[in-house]
Amino acid sequence: MDLQEIMDQVASYLQRDDLTRCVRVSMGWRDVFLPHVWRKIKVSYSDQRCPCPEDHYPRRHLIHSLSLTGKRFELGTIIYPHLRSLEIFDLQVYKGPVVKVSMDLTKTCPSLTHLKLVQSDVTSTTWMALSAHPHIKRLVLWTVRVKAIDAPWFWGACEKIEDLHMSGMSIQGTIPEDLVFDQLRELSMSHNYGVDEEVQMDLMYRSTMLESLEWHLLDKHRPKTRRLGLPYYPEQPLA
Repeated sequence: MDLQEIMDQVASYLQRDDLTRCVRVSMGWRDVFLPHVWRKIKVSYSDQRCPCPEDHYPRRHLIHSLSLTGKRFELGTIIYPHLRSLEIFDLQVYKGPVVKVSMDLTKTCPSLTHLKLVQSDVTSTTWMALSAHPHIKRLVLWTVRVKAIDAPWFWGACEKIEDLHMSGMSIQGTIPEDLVFDQLRELSMSHNYGVDEEVQMDLMYRSTMLESLEWHLLDKHRPKTRRLGLPYYPEQPLA
């Protein structure tokens, strides 16, 4: 147990409560297990058991995965230098925090690879920042609305993504003609009632390197998948 590699392996199997007990054993164990305690953090003002931003700010350099739910976040001023995964939930009516995060993502979260937005009203600034971020490879969007004026920036951000999941989306406008999604390997689209079927098909046609595809049609009574030369099963996704 004195070897760093063995203790790190043990820590990977422990729950948060067990990790906090290990931290109290000795100074040596504290140095090893404390980073695992803070590696994955959930912040929610509806759950008093979750730490608030002020609590985890001193340990922000240890956080690799961060999940945020609520309205009182001043994220633009908080830096997460080693953050890999960021999830933001239920901020549809709180436009300010989402914009602040996206404007500074390249500076505040330079190591970010996975971004998930749920029920967020996102602006062009958001997509401009995402398209400029060097490491984001996985983008998960649930119930996100993209206006026509923001659509070119949105599709530009998606052009560099390797794993794209869209559910309950509303996207106005079409895909710019000069974009090719040759980085995209996994694509999932479901319940996107606000996205024209032609746009969804166009995205698939331009994703020439796809390895995994899951597509739930908007209306099961209009089997437009026949254009792809594939069988149509209304009760099942197209894979």
